[in-house]
Amino acid sequence: RCVGGTCALPIKTCDGGCGLGSCVHYNQLDELLKSSLCDEGNTWCTAKCKCPSGRYGSSCEYDEEDWATQQSLRASILSALLETSKSMDANQESTNLQAATCASITSNPEALTESSVAASVDILFLALNASASVGFDGDDTKNLVSTSVNNLIQSGLADDSDTGKLI
Repeated sequence: RCVGGTCALPIKTCDGGCGLGSCVHYNQLDELLKSSLCDEGNTWCTAKCKCPSGRYGSSCEYDEEDWATQQSLRASILSALLETSKSMDANQESTNLQAATCASITSNPEALTESSVAASVDILFLALNASASVGFDGDDTKNLVSTSVNNLIQSGLADDSDTGKLI
C-alpha cells in the first residue's frame, strides 16, 4: 500500500478475525508491540487475538464450557495416541503418522493442558526413538517433531520453570 509516494507493507492481521476480542501484535518474547511495527515482512512478530475475560480460542470463539471441552478432547486424543504409539511397530509410516497427528493436535497451543503437553512430549520421544532404532531417514518425522515442539513451546506449559528443560 502506498501513500504520498511512500510504500509500506500491510500490518499483519489475525487469521479469521477476533470475534469478541481484538487483534494485537507480539514479538517473539510474547511482549506486546505497537501494531505499526508488525508488518507482513516482519518475521519476528505475530498477530494474535486478545480475548476478553471468559472467551477463549484463536478467535475468541469459545465460552468457558466449550473451551474446557476443547481442552478435554485434545487431552483424550493425545492420551489415546500415546497408548497406541507404545504398541506400534517401528516403521517409517507409523512414525510419521504419530508425529503428524501430534503436530496437528498441538497446532492450537492455547488449547493444550499440562497433561496434553506431557503426552505430546512422550509421543514425540517414541517417534524419534523408533526412527533412530530402525535406521530409516526420518526427515519427515524430524520436521513434524520440530513443528510439534514449537507448538508445545508456544503453549507456555512445555518447560520446567526451575530447570528450563522440556517436560
